[in-house]
Amino acid sequence: MVISIKRGDKFPVTFTVNHDLASATTRLIVRHLTRDGVFAQLAHTVTDAATGQVRYNLDGTWAIGKHYIELEITQAGEIRTAPSVDQFVIRIVEDLDTH
Repeated sequence: MVISIKRGDKFPVTFTVNHDLASATTRLIVRHLTRDGVFAQLAHTVTDAATGQVRYNLDGTWAIGKHYIELEITQAGEIRTAPSVDQFVIRIVEDLDTH
């Protein structure tokens, strides 16, 4: 899944995974600009555990380029990563003006 966003935009982005997140611990992880780049954990909210819905609030500070995102789910002693194939991608593109 690729989402294209203009540089400087600020709004919530919702991700849905095929996993019940009730009683799970989650980490939303991003690798900025390259799949081999430095990763960071993102503050996020599980908005609907039963349907696997997670929200992250974009703050308008991400650089132009692709940012690869995964949700790490720890539940009942198991660790799973969603999506299981590829990653969510947020693609930041140039805005026509500066904010």
